[in-house]
Amino acid sequence: MKKNLISWDSMMEEMKEKNPKRYKLIMKETQRLINRPHIIALMENARWESDLSQSELSRKLNLKQSYISRIEKGDCDIRISTVIKYLDALGYELNIIKQYKKNK
Repeated sequence: MKKNLISWDSMMEEMKEKNPKRYKLIMKETQRLINRPHIIALMENARWESDLSQSELSRKLNLKQSYISRIEKGDCDIRISTVIKYLDALGYELNIIKQYKKNK
């Protein structure tokens, strides 16, 4: 028997009632991903597109795999030199473009 798809909100409401612990865990992870800096998401995407695992990249950079993981989770502050080395190892370069924010 096929199940019908339900909306994210409906699924989360149901989970909140049936499994509050799992609900809190998913909400925490969702919030972390939403709040993750854009540059970190771009770095992780560059690694995926380069078809490298965290372990492979860590060997190229002479860093621990756990540090690569912390970078990609946004669990640590990294220096701009680390961002440049990370991207360089993947064949990318960092370009900074000046943009003016629109007044709200």
